[in-house]
Amino acid sequence: MDLNRSSLFIGRLIATFGVAFGFSTALATSPTVNTASTSTNPTFSQAKSIRRLQKKISQEKAPPPAFGGSFNLAQYGSLVDRQDGSYKSSLDGSLKFSYQISENYKTDSLFYYSQNTKTQEGDWDDLNLGVYRKAAPLFSQLLLSPGIIGILPMSKDSNINKEFSGALGGVARFSFSPGTFIPGFDFKFSLSLTKNLHKFENATDGKPNSAYSSIQKISAGYTFGKMSISTAFLHINTLSYQNQLRESFVHFQDLGYDFNSMIGISIGHANTGSALRPNGQDNNILLINENSSLVYASTTVNF
Repeated sequence: MDLNRSSLFIGRLIATFGVAFGFSTALATSPTVNTASTSTNPTFSQAKSIRRLQKKISQEKAPPPAFGGSFNLAQYGSLVDRQDGSYKSSLDGSLKFSYQISENYKTDSLFYYSQNTKTQEGDWDDLNLGVYRKAAPLFSQLLLSPGIIGILPMSKDSNINKEFSGALGGVARFSFSPGTFIPGFDFKFSLSLTKNLHKFENATDGKPNSAYSSIQKISAGYTFGKMSISTAFLHINTLSYQNQLRESFVHFQDLGYDFNSMIGISIGHANTGSALRPNGQDNNILLINENSSLVYASTTVNF
């Protein structure tokens, strides 16, 4: 697998989940993860950007304006430089927009572009869209925010190789009322299911396209002063048109600092890969992998 494609996927996941789990502006919510355009391993799709946990857990804030968003610029690189030319790096930019339709509903969209800093080649990621309902009590302190999510093809890989037409699905996002845990601590999880549409069951390179995608996400974060730490783990399942089930994972750890409500920076580590070893049985989920782990530095501007 190309490590640069791995970094692309990790970045967009962090960009997406930063919003989904509250690592960014309160104006946005996350679109789905794009596993629709992947084939044999959804852990190598595209995109990225960084988000950090904002200090809105323990204090009330005024209702956000109808329109808002954020811009993120991130530099990614291999954790280990073997001095053999295999080192990978990319510079990624993402732009998120959010619009408050009504008191209970909002929409968001994610545009993402990544450039390989060694070859100077770049490409857009597929466009992620979502409509979400405001979180409401499910029982006790547990809150539920359901949503409808969609993906439109924009990348060269989706349009040319996979001949991807689009995807539509749903997501259930669970969170806890502020103050449920210790002040400043946040814990969330979600489950999504997406139906993917392709012109053909297999991509032009012969690899099977994924007919269905499901992502299970868990995240936690803690804010202290202007600093925050956060982590997230994602388990991803895809089912091909030939009923081949594949599993992959993504996780990241992030340390952020907010200069103010508009500007923040963060650094972190991320890893991605197949959840199972080649024998299809042994666990392959690792915290650090010298072949696939990435480190990053990011700047975010909210508006």
